Amino acid sequence: MRIKNLSIENFTLFGKENFNFSGGLNIIIGENDTGKSHLLRLLYSLIESNNLVIQQKAENKRYLLQKSIPQKLIDIFKAEELAHLIKNGQEKCHIKIDLTQYSIKFHFTQKTKIQVKLSKNDAPAKFIKQESLFIPTKEMLSFYDGFMSLYGTRQVSFDETYYNLAQALGLSVLKEISSDSPEKKVLTRLETLLKGKLLLEKSRVYLRYKNGKKLEISLVAEGLRKIGTVSHLIANGSLNKKSILGRSFFTKKTSA
Repeated sequence: MRIKNLSIENFTLFGKENFNFSGGLNIIIGENDTGKSHLLRLLYSLIESNNLVIQQKAENKRYLLQKSIPQKLIDIFKAEELAHLIKNGQEKCHIKIDLTQYSIKFHFTQKTKIQVKLSKNDAPAKFIKQESLFIPTKEMLSFYDGFMSLYGTRQVSFDETYYNLAQALGLSVLKEISSDSPEKKVLTRLETLLKGKLLLEKSRVYLRYKNGKKLEISLVAEGLRKIGTVSHLIANGSLNKKSILGRSFFTKKTSA
């Protein structure tokens, strides 16, 4: 299952927009403050809402979807309330995501609190789980140690994408990845750039070189930490050829 199309109206910075996506790599380009990260976070929120419904054992999946969408939107956008995600000056937001297997269409208003509105035919009869991962702008390997317990017990400024990424990074690596798989080919190239591989030891992250020497991840160049993040996610199976991966970047305006 992949994302085919997203239609939005009055969501954060957007008026009325329609986005079509290819089956491979999609790159969102634009100047600062045009909504690139918001678009990626919205897609991730909707996929995670879909997956949250599947995790629940209740039979009324439609009702669960109506509640899981606002929950994920608020957690991932770190909004105080759902109404803050409606474009300034507007009263209602409409969103529709078309997946290869089904579509999800809903809307919410300034008065919506915990449940979005779906009409009778706007929720699938059967939900399909889709692996997804969002890698936020700030790399997190350098503050991974202790982050999980801090996030669970304290009010922090990090949104849920950091928590989800930390969970994925904490998984043990797979015993074996097929040598002729695309995952293995990408992993080999990334570990060549790193000259080693990531090592998690007692909740601390290291870069272990091929000669056996290990270096605290905070002492590794930031660019290599980002490469290491992707390589470890492939090594532990969090990323594979069927995953939907979102990656947010900052852009800088330059003048001649």
